[in-house]
Amino acid sequence: MKKRLDPELILLASCIVALLAAASTRWPYFVYVLLRVLICTASAYLGSKRYQERRTPWVWTFAAIALLFNPVFPVRITRPDWRVVNMLGAIFFAVCAVYSIIRAARANRA
Repeated sequence: MKKRLDPELILLASCIVALLAAASTRWPYFVYVLLRVLICTASAYLGSKRYQERRTPWVWTFAAIALLFNPVFPVRITRPDWRVVNMLGAIFFAVCAVYSIIRAARANRA
């Protein structure tokens, strides 16, 4: 039996990789704008999924991340501060991925 990759895990993994890469390298400005679009869109999508599941703390956290990374009204902070924000964002998305894997394993056992 083939196991199918969860699209949510792929989205979380792509956010983790993008945030870690942004924290450790210097890119042209347009790449950071694309990063903002990715993280904001992913956070809004995942927040809406958690809202449907009635997981309120997750909804608020994803909403805060979406607002922080929104490309329309960008938050202006220094590059070293963005490195910290990117690292914390990557850690948060990693925690979400682990939580999602554990939740799926529990659902498969039941």
